[in-house]
This record gives sequence, structure tokens and C-alpha cells, in this order.
Amino acid sequence: MTGGLRDHTDIDAIVLSQLIGDNHISEGGWRFLEAPLIRAMSNADYPVSEATSSRVTETLVTAGCSENLSLARSALLVLMTLSETNQIDMKPFLTQRRRQKLLNNYKALLNSMDVQGQAAFESQINLEGSKLR
Repeated sequence: MTGGLRDHTDIDAIVLSQLIGDNHISEGGWRFLEAPLIRAMSNADYPVSEATSSRVTETLVTAGCSENLSLARSALLVLMTLSETNQIDMKPFLTQRRRQKLLNNYKALLNSMDVQGQAAFESQINLEGSKLR
């Protein structure tokens, strides 16, 4: 599955996003799903549909808001990567509460790991604190 079927990127992306956080997979195992999910979402030859992109983004935003920092970390790393390459737009899925939780988890991630700030991701979660539109 992690290699992906060339013309089934929608299925790959949905399944991989749902497996991040699955309680049948160890928390350490979630990290092995990040790269294949990024590849599926970034596949230029077989791009995911708008519906799939929306579904995956919502799944990742929800996971990124989790109290489980291992889950939030995996989701945030995927969200950051996809944001920087303009593969997703999180803004439609952000309420004020979700934005704040993502922001808190993002700051914790920056403090706990050697992760550089991600301008596009920060812009989407509105890091500067201005009102959401």
C-alpha cells in the first residue's frame, strides 16, 4: 500500500490519512505513513480529486488538533509539507478553536524538534493572530 497504485491516488491518500492515528498501528508506525501520503497528495501524474483533497485535509486538520502529540506531530508534518507546495488549503477547515489548537501543537512541535518555520503553513493557520475570514 505504501508504494501506491499509480492510478489510485485518491484511494491511497484517503486510506493513508485515515491510518495516521489508527489505534491498530503503533504511534511510531504513523511516521512511516507520512511520506507515502505526501507522495499520493503530490502525485502530478495522477492528481487526487478535489473531493479527496478536501477529505484528507479535514482528516489531517482534525488529527493535528489532537491532544495526542504523536498524532498531532504526524498530521502537522504532512500539513506543513503539503502547504509549502500549495497542495492543500486548510483555511476552509479551520474554526477559531481548531486554529488555536493547531497553533499550540505547531508551537510544541517547533520547540520539541528541529523544524524550521513553514511560511505557507503559518499563513494558513494565521500565526500572526489576525481574525479568520
